[in-house]
Amino acid sequence: MPRHTIRRAVLAALVAALAPGLAAAQTAAPAPTQAPTQAPTEAQRRVGQLFELYATVNGAWVLDQRCRVLDREGRREYEWHLARLNIAMARQFGQKKLAPLQRAAAETAEDPKYDDCGAAPREIVGSAAALVRNADVALTKGAYDRATSYRDYVSVRYAGIEASRRVDARCGHVPDDVKDNIAAAHAWVAQRIETLWGTAHRQSLDRRAGDLAARDALKTCGTETAKAVHAAAGELRVLYGSLKADETLAE
Repeated sequence: MPRHTIRRAVLAALVAALAPGLAAAQTAAPAPTQAPTQAPTEAQRRVGQLFELYATVNGAWVLDQRCRVLDREGRREYEWHLARLNIAMARQFGQKKLAPLQRAAAETAEDPKYDDCGAAPREIVGSAAALVRNADVALTKGAYDRATSYRDYVSVRYAGIEASRRVDARCGHVPDDVKDNIAAAHAWVAQRIETLWGTAHRQSLDRRAGDLAARDALKTCGTETAKAVHAAAGELRVLYGSLKADETLAE
């Protein structure tokens, strides 16, 4: 049985709830195509609509990076919902199926017709912000809290990065030619977290990172520690870019 049939009722409810918003925002990203030789089943049609929604909100996210439509809090909420939606979709369909949609959405959002960052991009991003919120709520029941959601989202990512930094201090997986750049980015992220939420909070994350780094799976340097360290380096680049953008936005 195909994986996507497992949650048919959820998909049906999701598409029904989001259909108006999807129609308004769908120009931000291309939809997957259905083979013309075979009529899609109802379940396939719903999955196709869900993929279209997914491409739309990912494309609009890229578009916002260009045009800076959202204010700081709006961008934080969008990023939080999109991260949760990405996780839920990857669990359901697998990252290999989602990666082409993400690439196509990003390419569409980079179209020169959006260079002026005028009314069209603003309408797309605004519609997609509501769409990604509703999609996350429908799939994960996630409700964004201005006081805690973004803080906790960043904190979990930082703790994992810091844990991998400590592992690398023992194992030496990071090449010498990039160590300084990684250290500088890490220091800036740590300071930014401290600026936003206080020294005590950052120190609590460092303690959590110490516990993570001491797990049995990471005690022996080898393939698993190398994977963890290299994955954390990529995550650090993303988090650094996200917090840099956040710093420049109006409240």
